[in-house]
Amino acid sequence: VGAAFYNKALDKQRCFDEEIENDLKNALEKKELTLHYQAQYNTQGQLFGFESLLRWNNEKYKKIPIINIISIIEKTTLIDDIGDFILEEAFSFSKKINTFRENKIVISVNISALQIMKSNFVKNIKKILKKINVDPKIVGIEITETVLLKNIEENLLKIKELKDIGITISLDDFGTGYSSFCYLVKLPLTNIKLDKNFIWGMKDSDEYKTLVKLCVDTAHALNLKIVAEGVETTEELDILKKMNVDFIQGYLFSKPIPESKVIELLK
Repeated sequence: VGAAFYNKALDKQRCFDEEIENDLKNALEKKELTLHYQAQYNTQGQLFGFESLLRWNNEKYKKIPIINIISIIEKTTLIDDIGDFILEEAFSFSKKINTFRENKIVISVNISALQIMKSNFVKNIKKILKKINVDPKIVGIEITETVLLKNIEENLLKIKELKDIGITISLDDFGTGYSSFCYLVKLPLTNIKLDKNFIWGMKDSDEYKTLVKLCVDTAHALNLKIVAEGVETTEELDILKKMNVDFIQGYLFSKPIPESKVIELLK
């Protein structure tokens, strides 16, 4: 009975995933996919960038976490079209908001393992930059350790090529994977993003505070900036300020907001 029940549940899940996949195929045409942007500030409260996050405006799936939707996108060929859509939207928006700004703001995009593994990954990003005619210095990419480890030597070369043209490179969710200080030295990074669980752990444990401080000091020793993710309370902000964290991202300052709200915020 257990096995039959398990298979039934798996079957149901598979059918549901296929249904999502089919509806996602039309989502671009129907203009259901949009980006929201979560602001990143320095500890003095000055805006320095935004992380772009995918949203799917479809009533049928509104209760499903976007992370689950993204994992379905990543398992299919949809990653090509939707990945390019995200890059083009974010890069266009960066161009739009920076045209008359003196202090430029970087808009960054999360890159999946499947995207970076493609042989034309760098060429594709350069093609999109050219198509939109946007300065590479106002866009960024965020990669996780697991993405890098798929094929580290080759991926390092690709990332270095992007950093060399001025793109900001951030290592996302630092501390959750296999975080090896060895490849921090090798990686052509601009920023390290410290995973939110470290930040949330600080209120209950001095060990977490020690770890966060260690990460901040290590980043600074390697001339890297550090972004603390998931900052929700002034107490967390105060601790991070004392540790000289460079940038803050989290609900304390801003939730992810649509393009129109970003423009209001910038005014």
